[in-house]
Amino acid sequence: MPKAMFSALLALALPALPWQGSALAGPSDGLSGKIVPDEVAKGLRQYHEEKDAKKRVARLERLARTRDPRVGVVLGQRLDCGFPGVEIIPAAELLGRHYAPPAWLPSRKSFIRGWHWWEQNEVDMRRRAKQLPR
Repeated sequence: MPKAMFSALLALALPALPWQGSALAGPSDGLSGKIVPDEVAKGLRQYHEEKDAKKRVARLERLARTRDPRVGVVLGQRLDCGFPGVEIIPAAELLGRHYAPPAWLPSRKSFIRGWHWWEQNEVDMRRRAKQLPR
């Protein structure tokens, strides 16, 4: 008889217990359905839309701190594009400071280190950037 009484009590008590986690069937609480914007992608769009050269460089400086491969590719493209503008030197400087490890050509200034680092790592950086959202 004690076994039957225990089963009856258990059947009455279980629905009243607050259940946490995924033990119960139902929709997941993990995703809200809202789109979370990618801040780096948003910053890169703003960079490309910006017309003022100094503001573009300022955006690159903020984005380079993320060390995101997409930003590294944009910096490398500034070196490869041949634009004789104000973005080439800052782009190489930012690559050297934020992407090239300090041990990589340690005796060189970050501008030169960035330029050489891009030449050696362009393919890998582009591959990594392709795997991320645009």
